[in-house]
Amino acid sequence: ADRAGRVELPTSPNKRYTLLMTSEFFGDDRKEMEKQAFEYGDRFNLGMVSGRSEEDFIDNVFLHIDRIEEEKNLKDVAKRTIVLVPYNISEEQLNRLAWEGIRFLRVRPEALKMAREERTTKENRAFQENIYAAMLLARHVKSNTDKNSASYRLLKFYLKSFFQLDAVPVEDYIRAIITGDIAVLVQGILRDRPATPYDAEKDYNEISHALIFA
Repeated sequence: ADRAGRVELPTSPNKRYTLLMTSEFFGDDRKEMEKQAFEYGDRFNLGMVSGRSEEDFIDNVFLHIDRIEEEKNLKDVAKRTIVLVPYNISEEQLNRLAWEGIRFLRVRPEALKMAREERTTKENRAFQENIYAAMLLARHVKSNTDKNSASYRLLKFYLKSFFQLDAVPVEDYIRAIITGDIAVLVQGILRDRPATPYDAEKDYNEISHALIFA
């Protein structure tokens, strides 16, 4: 995790990744999101997206990216962006993201919200850091990424730990992330807690912290 964060993941302003979360990830608490966006600002851009319909949600993703490009005078932010999207967004709308090079991971917003209410503030923050770590890795991996690299191996670990893949082999899912294969990507979904037998919260938290703050 230290090597992936220190050597492999980009942190310079013009290469930094953008992570866009559903509003339920923060319990609709914009102040919490803004506080974390400041705290993690030298590692990645962080934002929150919502929408009354699936089309609105995707439209707002693009608006958020446009705003980052304008405010920070950056180009091609879409190709460095990954989004948590509600599981019921159609493949047609997901293709709008894929066509622009935006990556995504699917979630059940209501499950995120319920789990958030059951956890302590400290537990929620730890969970958030784990998901940030998984998203950074999922945005970073490319077709030429060495399968023995720290980033690739860590991504496999997080997918096995935090994602339900519906019998899709983990390496096939990584390939789908890279290529934007919607048919495979819709077979995966983020869990609201680690899956057995990987439920070792202390270890998870140390791993994500090492990656983000390397």
